[in-house]
Amino acid sequence: MKNENEIKDELKLSQSSISQHLKLLEDAGIITKLKRENQVLCEIKHREIFKILETVNFIVKTEITSSGIILEKWY
Repeated sequence: MKNENEIKDELKLSQSSISQHLKLLEDAGIITKLKRENQVLCEIKHREIFKILETVNFIVKTEITSSGIILEKWY
């Protein structure tokens, strides 16, 4: 579980952008938000989503490699 500030710092996005994205993910049933003291913690509702993301990542990397496209790593 991470709070919104941790997510913001990790992704280097504005607080409003993070809040909007988290709201969409919550409305879609992908994450849950838990209030603890003065923090709102976010958690992935279904851990299986990570396997889906790994599969998508593999497919994209395979397609990029086979097409010869070179992308810079984002940080």
